[in-house]
Amino acid sequence: MKNIVFSLIAISFALTGAVAVAQESGDTNKPAVNRHARMVQLTNANAYEIEDAVRKLGFQVNLAATTENTLVLRGTKESLAEVEFLIHEFDIPKTPAQPQRATEYIKLSFDHNVGNLEGALLTAIRSRNSRFAIDGHNGVLILHATPSEIVEAKELVGMMNRQEKPLTLEFSFIRASISSAPGKNTLQGALGKQVTSVLNEAGFGSLELLAPITVTVSNGGDFESQSEFSKTIPDGIEDLAFGVEGAARVMPDTNTVQLEVRANVHGEFTSVANTGQTSFEINTNVSTRLGDYVILTAAPSSTSSGDAIALVLKAVQQNSH
Repeated sequence: MKNIVFSLIAISFALTGAVAVAQESGDTNKPAVNRHARMVQLTNANAYEIEDAVRKLGFQVNLAATTENTLVLRGTKESLAEVEFLIHEFDIPKTPAQPQRATEYIKLSFDHNVGNLEGALLTAIRSRNSRFAIDGHNGVLILHATPSEIVEAKELVGMMNRQEKPLTLEFSFIRASISSAPGKNTLQGALGKQVTSVLNEAGFGSLELLAPITVTVSNGGDFESQSEFSKTIPDGIEDLAFGVEGAARVMPDTNTVQLEVRANVHGEFTSVANTGQTSFEINTNVSTRLGDYVILTAAPSSTSSGDAIALVLKAVQQNSH
């Protein structure tokens, strides 16, 4: 209310002059003053506030506010013109207050795809005067925006930080004997501790790691890798080729990864006495927890020696960097 009164005073004195107040005198022959009536319907301002402000300014008009947000005015033509001018100056749409903006630096903890991040931020940062920039060299999002936009951007980056961490897939091709004798197991480390007993219980013995294949894949991306194995044995030479391909995706807000895996082993055993072929293929979909070993398959290969091939996988999501 004080602001309205002060503003009205300022506008009032900016006019050609204040309304002269007729001085009372004893002159009984003073000519009659013509008075007129007006009704002003307000659209944006409050009629009662305007009425109070005009009264305080001392204009020589009679006025009253109604419940229909209307001002009823009565006075001279000149005084009505000045009061109506002031009223219309304030009966304008209110400009919404502009939210305060702040500058925020948000660390990006993933090998981000700048295009994907920019596209997502353009949806979140909609205010006319808000801005953002991506410092790819230092992995920082520089944001000048409203508090609500900053919160939304942080949530968006946090989600992408989780989703964009690369996955490391550790494939282990293991040869096993399916004879009745368990034989000697040569698997080492965590792989040996967690996989050997399971395969032994399933009837696979003499476990030998032929080819470890490690691939790094972006979350939701495709992967492909090959490896070779060559070994000289007393009876001849064995050459094997291994291949893995597929896709991997970590489910949002879980510790679970979904994988499509296609793998194969092809090779040849050559000796003085004979030549043998090895062939093994797998095509499967699997869901597993990050960090766990999972046996994708354990089955006889096409060799006639009684050998089998087991394929073991562990998926690990890399730490932020």
